[in-house]
Amino acid sequence: MGPQDLLEGSGGSFWHEVCHPRAFRHSSGDVPTWSASMRAPWRRTSQADFERIWSDEGRRNLKVCWSDGGAAASDFVMEAGRLDIEDPPMMIYSTANVVGTALGEVTPLVLAFKTSGASAALYRTVENAMLLTIMLEDPHFTLLKASCLGAAEVVGTSEYNGLNREDQIVCGWLFRELWSSSANGFPVPNGCFYVHEDRTYSIVFDPKNGLADNSEYQIVLNVRTSAFVSPNWKWDDKPVARLFSMDDSILRSEYAVEAGACYLRPDRPLTQGAPSADALGGFK
Repeated sequence: MGPQDLLEGSGGSFWHEVCHPRAFRHSSGDVPTWSASMRAPWRRTSQADFERIWSDEGRRNLKVCWSDGGAAASDFVMEAGRLDIEDPPMMIYSTANVVGTALGEVTPLVLAFKTSGASAALYRTVENAMLLTIMLEDPHFTLLKASCLGAAEVVGTSEYNGLNREDQIVCGWLFRELWSSSANGFPVPNGCFYVHEDRTYSIVFDPKNGLADNSEYQIVLNVRTSAFVSPNWKWDDKPVARLFSMDDSILRSEYAVEAGACYLRPDRPLTQGAPSADALGGFK
């Protein structure tokens, strides 16, 4: 499922803007009422930005309410609009595979996917930079720095945490290998950025040098696996990661061209005591 949202029929989404009227309250907490006889002119001048609106399923006609302060249900005094969350097209396939299947070990994680030929028109006509965003979803995987001999965890940053703050050095931190079946290979990233608290990690491509349609790609990261969060947990309960091939970062930044959900291969589940593969030193 993916992050393409619509508000009252207009474009919205992963990075979403919603205009709200400013609320005016009396000191008692009452909200003023208006009638036609009052003939009072007024304007809406406030705007609020909401980023990373997310749902794991498409839904329609959701109410968007506003509050002038507070987050309790009683503070949301008016409906501002309706929100539709729509699924983007899906990639041909998307999978996840760990080299070592032992729990509690450091191992390379391979995310593989294939873009669709049906999206060729979008991939070939985008004018500005495109992005590939990876959202780690399974709580049992901790991302480690790919270039660190000590396998240190990736930590949050305020320097490289958004578009136009990307840097190629961050790509080296996050990704161990990048591969493609495309005749042009995996496009050289302009840079990478990430929002660690949201577990989202993005590659920014140069204009006219993004992902290609009908092509296979593989991305290798270093991760540490951890024990199940509950005894009833199964490794196919949720994907390891979700992938979003994002559209034009300036003209259509709210749209995903395609999306994919990367589940572990059923023939290679993670188990306690299985052979492990050190991220830098191979099997042990």
